[in-house]
Amino acid sequence: MIEAQATVLRLDADVAIVANDGDPACGRCVGAGGCEALTFSRLLCVTPREYRVANPIGALPGDKVTVGVPDGLITRSAAVVYLVPLLLVLVGVLIGQVVAPADASIGIYAMVGVLTALPISGVWITMVNRRGVYSHAWPVILRGSE
Repeated sequence: MIEAQATVLRLDADVAIVANDGDPACGRCVGAGGCEALTFSRLLCVTPREYRVANPIGALPGDKVTVGVPDGLITRSAAVVYLVPLLLVLVGVLIGQVVAPADASIGIYAMVGVLTALPISGVWITMVNRRGVYSHAWPVILRGSE
């Protein structure tokens, strides 16, 4: 399980909204030989990001906590967010090519297939997220920390 330090900002039912304290998970971000991913991410996002995490310990706003991300969650999330739209785009292109009349430009029909597939994938990902299909794999507050 990947762990990171965070501060609880506010509560929303049984979910806590936390902000990462900026400490890298590996501890080598700013040292020699580290990847310095944290430095790069600070260039892109100067305000702290807020995350929704499960709060089984009942942490309160202002508490310093250790948040854990289950192994494989990042890989599965990336697969859902990137592979589903990619597959739907490919299906859209194939459908566009199949339904195109013989004397028409296949590229236009393929593009219509792509432009149809992208919103469908966005709606599907949103529905999966709202239904909580992956709620068992949410990041979770493991313990309080100082």
